[in-house]
Amino acid sequence: IASCAKSQHWLLAVDLLGGLRQLGLRPDVVSASAVLSASEQCQRWETAAVVLAAMRRAGVEADTTSCNAAISACGKEGNWATALGLMHGMAALRLAPDEVSAGAAVSAAEKG
Repeated sequence: IASCAKSQHWLLAVDLLGGLRQLGLRPDVVSASAVLSASEQCQRWETAAVVLAAMRRAGVEADTTSCNAAISACGKEGNWATALGLMHGMAALRLAPDEVSAGAAVSAAEKG
């Protein structure tokens, strides 16, 4: 999945993440973060938001890195409202936004 992120194959990354369950494997924060990273690289903020929500439903706890990837995906598309919503939502996960979170949200506001 991480190779998909590096080569900007976001759709393949999503398919691979979904296929883990079919193989009897449980997605974790590392595999989900790789999909989020691929979404960020390909400027697919909608995919990033869906993956982040799916992580919650599956009981996979997001970390700062996964949230930052989703916020950055929004930032690259100029979707400032979603970027700020995700950044504020980090508090519900007991995560503190960092410099990357803030920078991505500012970037989204500048582009939006």
